[in-house]
Amino acid sequence: MKDLKLLGVVITLTFISLLLPSALAFDCKRLGKDFASCSEIEGSELEEAEKEILIPSLLAENTAKPDHGFVYRWNTEKEVNERPEGAGEYGNGYIKNAWMKIFTIMPSVIENETLYSSGKGGIFTAYNYGTNIPSEKQAGDCRTEYSKESEIAELKVYLNSALIGGSKLTSFSSDAQDLDFKAKLDIDLKTRIRHYKIKNVGENEIRCEFDNEEIKHDSLAIEDSFKAKLYGKLPEADFRILNQYYGTSLVKLDASNFTALKLEFNDSFYELNKFFYSFNYSLKPYNIITIKADEDEQKSVGNLKIAAGSNSEGNDLSFAINDLSGCKIRLFTHFLEKEQECNLDYNKIDLKIKTDKLRYKINETIKVEIFPKNIPISLAYGNESKTAENIAEFKALLLANKIKADYNGLETEKLINVSDAKSWPALFSIGTFSFLNYFLYTLARKFYGGWI
Repeated sequence: MKDLKLLGVVITLTFISLLLPSALAFDCKRLGKDFASCSEIEGSELEEAEKEILIPSLLAENTAKPDHGFVYRWNTEKEVNERPEGAGEYGNGYIKNAWMKIFTIMPSVIENETLYSSGKGGIFTAYNYGTNIPSEKQAGDCRTEYSKESEIAELKVYLNSALIGGSKLTSFSSDAQDLDFKAKLDIDLKTRIRHYKIKNVGENEIRCEFDNEEIKHDSLAIEDSFKAKLYGKLPEADFRILNQYYGTSLVKLDASNFTALKLEFNDSFYELNKFFYSFNYSLKPYNIITIKADEDEQKSVGNLKIAAGSNSEGNDLSFAINDLSGCKIRLFTHFLEKEQECNLDYNKIDLKIKTDKLRYKINETIKVEIFPKNIPISLAYGNESKTAENIAEFKALLLANKIKADYNGLETEKLINVSDAKSWPALFSIGTFSFLNYFLYTLARKFYGGWI
């Protein structure tokens, strides 16, 4: 069964593995995780390129949350010697096969083709070079001796033109919106060269003796750059109880600047994930991983009733719930997790509105008194909406007979009558005529009894 499961994974990802050349063998235990499936792949006869794809796909447990720790271990636990794809090769004098490359910054996430950083982390740079000091004698010498006098390779790492360190893994911290990294490798090689010449040292005697020496100085400078953007979004959430009735609470959650949200109660939950995280591979044969975020919304609800018309994206979510105990809000971004308790305080509001009268003519001013006082209330009449405290005014519209008030999902309304001023005399005449007819009819029944 295990063999079949492994074979299925291999077949699924074969087309990916063909894109990547062989890499160094990798030990699952070095990642801090010891899965049987990982060990099985590691000990199999699969090509190393296939293992490099299969292992991270198995160990990245939660694709709804970015695992920066795994990526850090995967990228930094490799032995780097040979030149990666995309790095140039340079030489000068006795300095040969030199290369230097900024591999990545960690943590980082690619979203919409832009690389984002949290503003803190490490920049991972690798380099290597060789020296080729000759052994053959130079022209005119009977013997030439070479010895390395000094050899220095100095790495300097910059962020926005400021020197921040000189190690292969250099930490950084910045709140700049644009993060421009640069690495510079200076290689300096000094070689002592001793020249020997044929000399007469006596009658009919010649010897190869030391004549002079020189210091050959070879230097080489290599630079590389790397750019990222600051991901400065900080998640926020506001939790409010709007109303309570018969053991049920109407609750509103406003949240912003998050990539994932989880609202938890003892017996209920609401979860929203806006992104799906995968791996982007680069720099063969090392297959350096950068986390890639793709929009892929997933929601799950347990034992909650979402209110009609509610925006379930999380930034305006209203729902009804029976048990508020254990309430906890968890907000995520690409780089951080924030947890906060819910505000379970509730002060009941007796929302109502009154008008100065019930009947209005077209364009007459409607004066609306709002309760409770000194609280902003949303009002709507006809096609007009406004927010007001204490008093509000509208112009009466024909056929618009309802004024609505809303406070955080709590609603009330007031009915009025609006008529055309020109029709009032006619209405009065019709009313008077109807009244006279009714009066005469009543008198007739009184005096004529059963004849009517």
